[in-house]
Amino acid sequence: MRIRALLVTLFECGGARPLRDPLYDGTISCSRDYQSRRRTAADDSIWRKLYTHAIRLQRIASEKKIAGTTDSVEGCTCGPAESVLNPGDPLAIDGPPAKRARMHEVVVAQSNNSAASQRSVASRFKKLHQQQHNGTAAAAAERDAPVVEVSSAPASNPVPLTEADKNVIRLIGQHLKSLGMNAAVQALVDESGCKLESPAAARFRMHVVNGNWDMVLTDLKALKEFVVRPQHLKQMKFFVLEQKYLELVEKGDTLEALSVLRAELTPLGYGRERVHELSTFLMVKGGAELRAAAGWAGSSLEGRQVLLDRLQAFLPPAVMLPPKRLDVLLRQAWQWQVSRCPLHNANAGDSFDAPSLLVDHHCKHVGFPTTTRQILHDHMDEVWCTVFSPCGKYLATGAKEPAVYVFKVNSVTKTVEKYRTLDGHACGAAYLSWSADSKYLAVAGTEESYLSWSADSKYLAVAGTEDASPDIWVWNVERGELKRRVSNNPEDSLSVIAWHKCGRRIACGGQKGQFYQCDINDGQQQQPEVWEGFRIRGLWCKNDGRTVLASDTHHRIRAYTFDDMRDYTVITESAPLIYFCVDATERYALCTIKDHGLHLWDMETRSLVKRFTGSKHGDYVIFSCFGGYNQSFVATGSEDNCVYIWHRDREEPVKVLRGHSLVVNA
Repeated sequence: MRIRALLVTLFECGGARPLRDPLYDGTISCSRDYQSRRRTAADDSIWRKLYTHAIRLQRIASEKKIAGTTDSVEGCTCGPAESVLNPGDPLAIDGPPAKRARMHEVVVAQSNNSAASQRSVASRFKKLHQQQHNGTAAAAAERDAPVVEVSSAPASNPVPLTEADKNVIRLIGQHLKSLGMNAAVQALVDESGCKLESPAAARFRMHVVNGNWDMVLTDLKALKEFVVRPQHLKQMKFFVLEQKYLELVEKGDTLEALSVLRAELTPLGYGRERVHELSTFLMVKGGAELRAAAGWAGSSLEGRQVLLDRLQAFLPPAVMLPPKRLDVLLRQAWQWQVSRCPLHNANAGDSFDAPSLLVDHHCKHVGFPTTTRQILHDHMDEVWCTVFSPCGKYLATGAKEPAVYVFKVNSVTKTVEKYRTLDGHACGAAYLSWSADSKYLAVAGTEESYLSWSADSKYLAVAGTEDASPDIWVWNVERGELKRRVSNNPEDSLSVIAWHKCGRRIACGGQKGQFYQCDINDGQQQQPEVWEGFRIRGLWCKNDGRTVLASDTHHRIRAYTFDDMRDYTVITESAPLIYFCVDATERYALCTIKDHGLHLWDMETRSLVKRFTGSKHGDYVIFSCFGGYNQSFVATGSEDNCVYIWHRDREEPVKVLRGHSLVVNA
């Protein structure tokens, strides 16, 4: 700073030539004209020292300008500066030699000069940050920085990358590009030297998205060497021409579309039936109707992306990355974490929560249904069975007393209130079964109580006890009236019921050898279809409307079809099979086995999948069920007065609910 003050003072006393101060944007006005002013020998000595120092500063600044940096010399920050000497001044030509630059300055200049264009992204960002600071603070920061930081990670010595590293970089780049962060993608490519995909594939993608079909066909020729089979190349061309044709039809350009159909699609010799079908779309009017008739995604960006995904399936990932690959991998990892979470009871499909990207997913117990919402005291005797309707709006309960109660569910408060009282039975309700539409409820009554809703939740079928009632009572729940009483013989003992999906046919049976199927429509007392000689303990009607699964006293689950009277064994257990139910896929059966607890069976492979431990099952008829989102959980009552809940993938219970004073039947 003393040198700068000296310069200002001398030039203010001198002639009329401006001097640009490298520390400021402005210009210091001076009046230097030493030709018209008498100077002493002391003046000449001072001027000579000044010019000598200025030459040295100019040379150092020139070196810095070449290296693209600034540095601090004797308290002055010098960037690219103009010469303070006149071109004709003798001192500018033959001045004293400048002092030799210090070693640190030389190293920095050489390092920057050789690697200025090869620095890593990190070093470039750091240098840009340093250059944005003015004054002595910036100079000090640059002077204190180690030399290695200036030229770290040059391109000549890149970090060695494995194939896995390169693929990860490609996936990150693809994701950044989908977010529109193209500058970051370019920096990533420059730093790593990894290309996201081949240039031919990039052009191919762009042309498909833009709908430039002629260029797409040209790109396919360039990608021909990457297609495994020649037939696949023909198939790709067909998909492209099909899209081109349908877009022309959608725009109403019938003549051009017909030309594509005749001159390009037909000579290809692929998909003749589809080509014939495409010709019928020429008469279709309206884009929505065309998309529905052709099963086509349309000409929008989303529709062309669907085409690109189809074409991409024929190219190896080394050439063209699968769409949204990083998102797919993250989603798979999320779904795997959810599958390992014992308490997860929500959809794990389309969206995953952001925190699970940072830490492993684990649900808290607070979100799991373990709190008692309500206690019902309506029954005066043992409660034998409880069944929710298929629609979820009703709850039917049966007990040792003759009355059956139907409660309506309040979805807001998660409580129930009494809706109907179905009485008139001569005995207790042992078995309840809802129809599929939740309209009907079938009730059976024996020593093992049973309720069954129709599939529409409209009807409820009820059966009486073994000694008092040989028939099934079918109730219309909405009206609170008896729909029909099903019976075949006064000496029958019907203890179990199941509804077909149609909501008009029921299967019923008992342990005295009765096994019937009948139609409740029109109130007609039709002769039921009968299987003889099977002692039935449980029933389940499959969704095909034909097959009935039945458990018997021989520890088996067998399949029966009444229309052709065929039967076969599905599962055989080693102990009495008290009760069973089937999941929504109709592949897995949950069986309650006497003295062995719950077993989960795969009915397709006919193999035992899981043994659930903890609950106690003896002589009592205790019902079990699938539950939770996607039926990921199973639950049952127990003879130790508890309710047990398991995740389907775990043998140990995730929750044990206590609070009942006696055996939990359902």
